[in-house]
Amino acid sequence: MGNESGDMPGFRQAMLLKSKRDPFERYQRALFDTIATAEGGEYDNMYGPKGKARIVDFSDHPRNPSRIDKGENKGKMSSAAGRYQIRAPTWDPYAKKMRLEDFSPHNQDRAAWKIAQDAYRRVTKGGDLDEALMSADPSTIKAAGGNLATTWTSLPGGKEQRMTPEQFLDTYQMNLRAREGRMPIPQGRPFEDRLSVTIPPTEQDGPLQMALAGKVEELRQHLLRPAGGDPGTKLSQDGGVDPASSTPPSDAPGFWDRLFGRRRSLKDAAGNWFE
Repeated sequence: MGNESGDMPGFRQAMLLKSKRDPFERYQRALFDTIATAEGGEYDNMYGPKGKARIVDFSDHPRNPSRIDKGENKGKMSSAAGRYQIRAPTWDPYAKKMRLEDFSPHNQDRAAWKIAQDAYRRVTKGGDLDEALMSADPSTIKAAGGNLATTWTSLPGGKEQRMTPEQFLDTYQMNLRAREGRMPIPQGRPFEDRLSVTIPPTEQDGPLQMALAGKVEELRQHLLRPAGGDPGTKLSQDGGVDPASSTPPSDAPGFWDRLFGRRRSLKDAAGNWFE
């Protein structure tokens, strides 16, 4: 939707509203990624039949309730929307308190962190979510997933649990490694990808591009070899997490192939990785 003057932020404009400098730490981003994995949300997602409903106007929470067709809440209505499936009654007080002027991805992230902090503090009677995640203690992080399940019911112990405490820990640790650059991010980024602009390959690679391509190929070949017992997380064919596995992500070579398969300029390659 949009008004006649066309000044309401639409799909592409919403991405432009994201902060140029990421205000969140890597451990916070890893938690965001883990919640989104459990909730099945993207920034433009609205709860609806088979998850096909998409947000086209980010000027405010979409407020488009749909009937829940399964689970404990079957028959009730839900206005859950965005990457973290925040309902309108939850969004409104936070938007007012935090002065969030729209439902852009950046503001969804801001609200989600504050909601998570408050939920953790409430359940743990004063606990600090930052301290829990920065501790890097597996048992503390695993417990944090359960503490947040009162808000995101797909987390461990929630009414609509979609991952066990062990899966929560494994997924969080995998996302943290990815955010720290210690492994490729295995999940696609469909929201950003739908807005990306394809830059045509250069006609001739320069020496720097050739050197970069050679290093990438070395890493790709390394990833093809067994890990030698190093712990890791394997992905299922549908992109989900297989917590029973102890091997590196099976799609890692494919990731590098997709990123550098068609040799582009160094600027384009770096842009794909860091954006």
